[in-house]
Amino acid sequence: MIHALHELVKREDPTVMFLIETKLLSKKLEHLKFKLGYGHGLFVDCVGRSGGLGLSWKRNVDTSILSYSNNHIDAVVKGYGGIPSWRLTAVYGCPVPAGKQKVWNLIRYLQNAMQLPWVCLEDFNEIKSLSEKRGLSDRTGWQMRVFRQLTYDCGFVDLGYKGF
Repeated sequence: MIHALHELVKREDPTVMFLIETKLLSKKLEHLKFKLGYGHGLFVDCVGRSGGLGLSWKRNVDTSILSYSNNHIDAVVKGYGGIPSWRLTAVYGCPVPAGKQKVWNLIRYLQNAMQLPWVCLEDFNEIKSLSEKRGLSDRTGWQMRVFRQLTYDCGFVDLGYKGF
């Protein structure tokens, strides 16, 4: 998997990279950051065999971490060359229903914390409708309604997905 990530980074050359559910300790992610050509990053250890987050950015990108937890990394990317500063929040939603509301409350709090243009990269571990899921349904109507309300309240726009 690391070889595939290396090839993807080489091909796409992202300035900022968010890794979710790495299942790795931050020490290993720190090593990977340099191997992939990133000068800076913040990494959150996995817990057992789940979770783990990493946000890496190139040396020429002035980024300040505002806060982080097992479910998010929140940062400000300072503008340059006429581009204004903007806010980046990377979210890994709780995979179990009992923890979802805590993450939704965190996102609402972060959404109100600053008035910069905001990009939220995410794996919410949630869907807005059953048409987004293959296989057996394990989502209740109220779970999807609560999530749809969150995306509406925060003004999120789904940019779609293109990947491998």
